[in-house]
Amino acid sequence: MKDKDDFTLKLTQSKQIDILKSYEIDSQRLLAAIQIVLQKRKFRTEEKNDTVRFNYSPRYTTHSGNNQMQGIKIFRQGVIELNKISNEKIEFKSQINLGSLIFMAALSCIFSCLIGLLSSTTNGKIGFIIFGLALFGLIMAIGRNTIKDNISSIIRDVVKNVA
Repeated sequence: MKDKDDFTLKLTQSKQIDILKSYEIDSQRLLAAIQIVLQKRKFRTEEKNDTVRFNYSPRYTTHSGNNQMQGIKIFRQGVIELNKISNEKIEFKSQINLGSLIFMAALSCIFSCLIGLLSSTTNGKIGFIIFGLALFGLIMAIGRNTIKDNISSIIRDVVKNVA
């Protein structure tokens, strides 16, 4: 997975499954299923060797209210790679870019700290700064778990489609 998309801030996850026929046959079926599942979830995909890169770009329109939350989606970009572990196992290895999650968490923290700095009391300033730091940690924890659940769901759907 070392390529131009080797993310600086990433979440890595892996899962092993049994090979049904042969690695070559199963990996091709799995790669096709990965692309289908990701495209159903509105990701753009690109396959190269045993790797599928995916990206979600928010689409904004001014005439509908369906896209109000498009800009704050944190699960946007990643890579899923298939590796042969042994003659009986295939490993799904995923890397998810955490840049947008960290951006959203930092923006919330900065906003809270700015409110604290504009507060008139010293206790208010310290309280808002502590609240901002706690908010950063909470958003990171919830976002990381949400991303892990999403990638697990994708892999589960892929295995279900191939089986």
